[in-house]
Amino acid sequence: MIEELLTPEELAGILRIKRQTLYTWIHRGSDIPFFKERGTIRFRKEAILNWISEKEKERKKRNFEL
Repeated sequence: MIEELLTPEELAGILRIKRQTLYTWIHRGSDIPFFKERGTIRFRKEAILNWISEKEKERKKRNFEL
């Protein structure tokens, strides 16, 4: 089975953010999962879905602790 890979443009559209915001996150060392292949940034769809799920859990935990 071939993994579905997303371009920065595709992921920015899914997250409803500007592409530049995504590049800023990467440049600043955000924990968003990505890899470079021949100088091109790509995102594994499954890894992104897991990342979003973890972010939701963290937010719920912080809200609960307040």
